[in-house]
Amino acid sequence: MAKTSEFAEPIRILRIKQGMNQTDLGKYLGVGQTAVSAWEIGDNTPPAEALVKMGNLASYPDCLFFYEKAGMDPMRVAPMEDALRVCLSFVEGWDPRVHEGLRRSITGVSREERIRVVLDCIANLPGLARAESFEEVAQAFARLVQEVSPSHAKSAEGLACYGPRYQRVNSMKSLAREVMPSKETEEREREKQEREDAYRRMAMRQRMERKGKD
Repeated sequence: MAKTSEFAEPIRILRIKQGMNQTDLGKYLGVGQTAVSAWEIGDNTPPAEALVKMGNLASYPDCLFFYEKAGMDPMRVAPMEDALRVCLSFVEGWDPRVHEGLRRSITGVSREERIRVVLDCIANLPGLARAESFEEVAQAFARLVQEVSPSHAKSAEGLACYGPRYQRVNSMKSLAREVMPSKETEEREREKQEREDAYRRMAMRQRMERKGKD
């Protein structure tokens, strides 16, 4: 593990940038104010779990420091963070109305959830084919899909590079919904699975009861 002193200043700067006091940051990380204070004065070392959460909270490229110290490969993290930055900047520039809500929804959440939010924006954003930065966004989109769903990597790469724009846009939107379904969709799927499980349990009980009577 790196020397404790390496963490003091980055943690303090991160906290100030986020407008947090030590108690606020501690609540987000699941630790007490005294733990945060100890990290900032160099008396202790944050655990890997806390470092990952701080990486999720930090903006790019500051997040790379925390991810690397948590044991994550920065060479793998950096392209994903860069892809997120490209897509986020595009969404904000294309529809300024989503700026504040979008920033708020990706603050302090996991990297996967941040990707979910950005892909959901792309899936529902009108006029994507007319964007001057479409090619850059398409490439970033492919990297994000590869991050969250390796099984869709080839499809994403093909959609990002080949074919007429309008066809690629429609396919990108469909793929975004497929690899990162909305929370509402996940909830419906979970409820459906619970109903099916309950039905199977009931059918099994009925078979057991009939068997006992025989």
